[in-house]
Amino acid sequence: MRGKIIWFHLILWGVAVALRLWMIPAEPQLRGDESDYHAFAVSLEEGRGYRSEEQTYTRPPLYPMFVASVYRLFGRGNLKAVYVIQALLGALVCNLVYEMARRPFGSAVALLASVLMLVNFPSIATSTLLLTECLFTLCFLGAFFSLQKGTQTDIVFSGFFFGIATLIKGMTFLLPFVAAGYLIFLHGRKGFKKGMVLLGIFLLCLLPLAIRNFYVHRTFVPVSTQGGYAFYSAYHPVDGKVFGVNVKDERTAFARQLGSETEMSAYLFQKTIEDIRESPASLIRLELLKFLYFWAPFDWEILGDGRYHILYGFIFPFFLLGLFLAKGKRLFFLVPILYFQGMALLFYGSPRFRLPIEPFIVILGAFGLLELFQKLPRRSMGWAIVSVFLVIHATLAAFSEPFKRLLASSLHITGIW
Repeated sequence: MRGKIIWFHLILWGVAVALRLWMIPAEPQLRGDESDYHAFAVSLEEGRGYRSEEQTYTRPPLYPMFVASVYRLFGRGNLKAVYVIQALLGALVCNLVYEMARRPFGSAVALLASVLMLVNFPSIATSTLLLTECLFTLCFLGAFFSLQKGTQTDIVFSGFFFGIATLIKGMTFLLPFVAAGYLIFLHGRKGFKKGMVLLGIFLLCLLPLAIRNFYVHRTFVPVSTQGGYAFYSAYHPVDGKVFGVNVKDERTAFARQLGSETEMSAYLFQKTIEDIRESPASLIRLELLKFLYFWAPFDWEILGDGRYHILYGFIFPFFLLGLFLAKGKRLFFLVPILYFQGMALLFYGSPRFRLPIEPFIVILGAFGLLELFQKLPRRSMGWAIVSVFLVIHATLAAFSEPFKRLLASSLHITGIW
């Protein structure tokens, strides 16, 4: 039996790798944040330190270090080598999804969830981009997989993977503290000990970076110096509705002249708080807009061009059903989902930032879908529902432009967008 499981995982991983290699573009082009990561990686590979133009520490360091290592091994600017290695690593997400679903819900749900992740095209596409999402999602899931297993050794691994994930993408800095609270809630005193071990390992992973930052900036910077700028941009979107774009106004221009990235971050953070206090009414519209952006079925960052995310649109109703039916098993899956939703409201949400929690959505969706089949009097009714849903979402994908215009008009009329 164990041999069959190993062969299954090898086949699952092999198919996932093949799909990712198939999507590698013949002539890779850098766009948006990819250019920053490339610049940081080239600077590291050339021995000039962690620099991109005048910035020295606006992003967490681990992903540029990974890219720089690939450049050193396979040639500077060799994007295809980065994509191939990301394909080999990113494919493991499907294996983790199978194991994380199997433990609480059984092998049938696990099989369906892993197959659904195989065809999650935004997840596949992250391997073919110079962005953090591929490696971050793998480490993020590794942390929760270890947390789910729950032995003392696994808790150590969980803290380690949380540390690595945070060094790739700083938005998970507070998540290990939430995970420790989850352990305490479940297991009381025993959970407290495990929680402290998890936090200890996590903080040890960040300690060298914190020491380095204190030496460079003469102040405490746990991960990077982009927090203030990201916070300011989240409450001053371009045209009042476009998030994820570098905001340029009189304040950001002044902040750049301060000569210190930490002073810039603190200044923009302070100004954002002042603006929120002066106009709390506008905060409601912005938070609602961020919520809608986070859960939007259109992908304008990974797949690009606002393409309709068919798998996400299809599985979402079943995810809600699975969330309702899972009862005592749902807390584990809710922790990362609610955390990322909270970060989206604090900063800003987009389909790109939802990607790391889509495996949790898929697992609960697979559970909800199979439970629907179990509760209906005839299986034919379940297949009919699935067929109708597939036709609806295939139609939405085929006619996504009119659908997007309709949604945009509705949001414009209500004053949200």
